[in-house]
Amino acid sequence: MNKRYQVFVSSTFTDLAAERMEVIKALLELDCIPCGMEYFPAASEDTWHYISDLIKQCDYYIVIVAGRYGSLTPEGISFTQKEYECAINNGVPAIAFLCAEPEKLPVKNVDTDPERKQKLEKFVALLKKHLCKEWHNADELGAVVSRSVTQLIKRTPRTGWVPASAVRSVEDANEILELNKKIKELESKLKHYDGVSVDDISSLCDGDDLFELGYTYDICEKTGKYGTRETIKTNNCKGKLSWNKLFSVIAPKITPFEAETAVKTALNKLLEIEFSETVNSGLTLEKGKFIAGFKMTSFSFDTIKVQLQALGLVIVNKEMLEEKNDQERWRERSKEVIRWRLTDKGRNRMYSILALRKSSGLSKKAGITKSEQNFI
Repeated sequence: MNKRYQVFVSSTFTDLAAERMEVIKALLELDCIPCGMEYFPAASEDTWHYISDLIKQCDYYIVIVAGRYGSLTPEGISFTQKEYECAINNGVPAIAFLCAEPEKLPVKNVDTDPERKQKLEKFVALLKKHLCKEWHNADELGAVVSRSVTQLIKRTPRTGWVPASAVRSVEDANEILELNKKIKELESKLKHYDGVSVDDISSLCDGDDLFELGYTYDICEKTGKYGTRETIKTNNCKGKLSWNKLFSVIAPKITPFEAETAVKTALNKLLEIEFSETVNSGLTLEKGKFIAGFKMTSFSFDTIKVQLQALGLVIVNKEMLEEKNDQERWRERSKEVIRWRLTDKGRNRMYSILALRKSSGLSKKAGITKSEQNFI
């Protein structure tokens, strides 16, 4: 986008009128907006507050110095020096253009008063401590300013001025940049945090480590020809499963997310597959009776939920859903649902456990038993 930079031009006035015109022409050719004391030729303390505010609003500052020090302020320094110090103190990029041969200047354009000459010498010494260039005549000064300001803009880019019609697009672009910056910051944080934070995750049970869980099963008998049954007795048992096995059953069910009730159903089905044969072998059942209704204890289920979150494999959230009921004439009511979903780490773990390897069949899936193949 095309920008125009506002440049304050400072100098003594009557002796450098021609030089100022060359500088202003050079700035206009660079699409800059020149401003300065030619609009306030009668320098006074009354106009200083306005001038200082103007300098602060400018993008760049130029001072031209030849053989005169200029009108003095109540502090005993020239307004030209005061303007320069204002620019420097307020962080406005400044550049000084010094006459290379002040001894060749007309007498009328040179200070003859010893005190003013001394002040001018000190001011020139101050300018030489910062960025400055030399010039010999007005024509050369215009060219020197053009090259120098171009380099100054490249080295020290500033806000500048834009057309009013482009302001909205500029604001939108800046807002997009800020939002992209925030997105990158959040993505960076997510790389280091995905799920519940644990100081030392290596100390947690994981992978092929076995977890002893509690569960119940029912001894039932059929009560009718349509497969209805009646529970005769409920027994408590314990069994051991690896964390990879438990996770491999849960993970596909919660991709991308699933209600907690579905997770419980999947785990209860796994219990039936894993332990029904063992339970049957240890029982002598009367004719017509059978085992069913495998169910994990609440304590074991909660332990699994906490462990998988601590390992950073899953995230569990509560959500409020709007439910509509025909009998209530479509009145809306809120219902709290607990949902499970995989983290990026959990998704990678699922791929590593369940994905097929080359030249392998289902029986070669990493960490999966035949009973789990039947479950899947």
